[in-house]
Amino acid sequence: MRFIFKKMAIAALTLGLVSGVSAQEGHPVKGSWIGEWEGNPNGESILMVMDWDGDKITGVINPGTDDLKIDSATLNADDWTIHIEAGDYELDGKFERLELPNRSLTGTWKGDNDSGSFEVVRQ
Repeated sequence: MRFIFKKMAIAALTLGLVSGVSAQEGHPVKGSWIGEWEGNPNGESILMVMDWDGDKITGVINPGTDDLKIDSATLNADDWTIHIEAGDYELDGKFERLELPNRSLTGTWKGDNDSGSFEVVRQ
């Protein structure tokens, strides 16, 4: 009876380890990001939805009627900085806390005649 219990415990532990490995977060850029961009005349709340297809970063800023499609984005994986161009806006930021699911992206933005800082957190 003890032998069977031991085998069941080992099997459960093995399954737990395997399922933990398969639940990875994916590429650090991928996901929905919510936060604020200071001083933006269109509103200070920001929602970014970004995706990584294995080749390039795509996505949208503030989805809805006034959305900004990400035209181009360049990631430097050496220091985890990113440059994003979306419409008339440019954002330069750095990813922080990469090891956590709720990692953050902070930096600066400029567009038209305005500029400021931003911070978003992955949801």
